[in-house]
Amino acid sequence: MIFFSICSQRLSIELAKRLNGEIINVDSVQMYQECTIGSNKISKNEMQNIPHHLIDNVSLKRCAHDVKYQYTVHQFYKDAHKLCAEILSRNRIPILVGGSAYYIDAFINGVVPENSQPETISLLSRDESTAVSDSEWDRRYKILQELDPEYASKIHRNDLYRLNRSYHIVTTTGKTMKQYKYGELNCKADENKLDIRGAILYLERYKLYPKLEKRCEELVELGLIEEVYGLLQQGILLDHTVPYRAIGYRQTIDFINNVKTLKKGPNFDSSLQYHFFRFLQEFKQATRKYSKHQNTWFKKDNEYYEWIEAEKFGGNLNAMTNYVIDNILNVSQEDFKKHVQSEEQMILKTKACRAENEVMRDSTAKGNATRRKTFLVKSKTNDMNCLYIYKDHGILSNRLNQIKRLLFENVSSI
Repeated sequence: MIFFSICSQRLSIELAKRLNGEIINVDSVQMYQECTIGSNKISKNEMQNIPHHLIDNVSLKRCAHDVKYQYTVHQFYKDAHKLCAEILSRNRIPILVGGSAYYIDAFINGVVPENSQPETISLLSRDESTAVSDSEWDRRYKILQELDPEYASKIHRNDLYRLNRSYHIVTTTGKTMKQYKYGELNCKADENKLDIRGAILYLERYKLYPKLEKRCEELVELGLIEEVYGLLQQGILLDHTVPYRAIGYRQTIDFINNVKTLKKGPNFDSSLQYHFFRFLQEFKQATRKYSKHQNTWFKKDNEYYEWIEAEKFGGNLNAMTNYVIDNILNVSQEDFKKHVQSEEQMILKTKACRAENEVMRDSTAKGNATRRKTFLVKSKTNDMNCLYIYKDHGILSNRLNQIKRLLFENVSSI
């Protein structure tokens, strides 16, 4: 049996202790040795002596200096399946933890063989973003919309990495991205006869979003900007690497670049604060959007994951662990799949994936309407009510001063 725990590190640790398990990381950024704060990487103390795999297993420095050396989803597929076999051979349970939906999907459904990809893709992906004109990117996006409207609707016109890759795949192979991916899959999990079961803990969005937003501020206060700046100074956070495009890192790179262009003068401090607030807003917005994307992605599955309403346990980790063991792990595979496909699960998934305007219209929750609206409406960049840690003016002032010292050598002249 293989267990997936989506976005629940504490539950995974407790399960590993109770079930003699080992944890395999499925967060695509935590795999990089140099990315600690932005990836929200688990610490040695937090591991509680539980074996963890695929953490710090990739060198960002090497990826930066060797375009052909990248840790791909294909390599993850091979490594994760090999680790699962080794863990099972020790009569222990593999527990895969993380929220990288693409990697999880690859583990279960397989991946396209690497040698089936057009050779031009890896060679062009890094350079074309600067060499190709905006009008040419517009033309390519329009062609992608015509040839593969489904995939084109899922990516942004300015996501040059995915636009470049999909454009070349679609025009070179004559297949849509879905046909290309699922037409030549390697070894699906069911073909390997793997018993895969997963749990997805969820909160309604008006309760989840404040937690996500506060965590964004906590990562900044822990030193996210300093970490990203250091990687940029080392010249290893480049556009062809995975962390460069990751949430948190991408917004921090933009923030640093914007702040470096600010002119010294009497308005510098107010401009810095404005850009800092905008950075926080963009970071939080991207995090919320990704959370929504995760729910939408996993909602499509009717076979491997049970959705669990986290609040019904009242924060009791022991009760939650007991529930997973008794109702997911200690039942037959047939009973587990029946429950996953039950009407109760369909209702929970629909509830978790409701759009924000649907939450606001919910007549059963009118008593919480004001509170829900506070967390769901779009806010202005300079709205202090959207802050958590940085609502404290002392902490905010200290952080802004640290940014000035980090990015500008002669702070006194600003």
